[in-house]
Amino acid sequence: MGCDIHMWVERKETDGKWHLVPDAKVYNYRSYRLFGFLAGVCGDGPAIAEPRGWPDDMSDELEQFLGFDFEGPENYDNRDKRLRWPGDHTPSWLTADEILKALAALPQGVYEWDPRAKYIVWEPDVCRGSMLEFERTYAEYWANLAKSPSDVRIVFNFDS
Repeated sequence: MGCDIHMWVERKETDGKWHLVPDAKVYNYRSYRLFGFLAGVCGDGPAIAEPRGWPDDMSDELEQFLGFDFEGPENYDNRDKRLRWPGDHTPSWLTADEILKALAALPQGVYEWDPRAKYIVWEPDVCRGSMLEFERTYAEYWANLAKSPSDVRIVFNFDS
């Protein structure tokens, strides 16, 4: 048992609406340090932002994938209580711009990988669990999916 993250990437297109980027690389491993950094879940550091719930302007594609129907005030009021899987909690979202700025503000070396930390998963090509790795592998990648990093966001929730 533990806490995991479910993540999707959306991009604001020329029509002014957010759209799911279906083949975007997402972080879906277990790093409590990172979960704390993103939303204050299972971590001990300051979060980029308090959990925000699902975005008000979530893409139609993601709403459909999640099986949500937010039409009508009776459903909208319960929007953040709508979760797809049992045990899901803490939906939120962040733009690539917010993530990059928060990573740049971290004191150097504060969030480097600690070999004693529990629940850090290893991937063959990178040392996972490091904020530097997260920045280079994910945040910078997401920022480059659009002309502006504020036009790309990750939408996520956790499960326990």
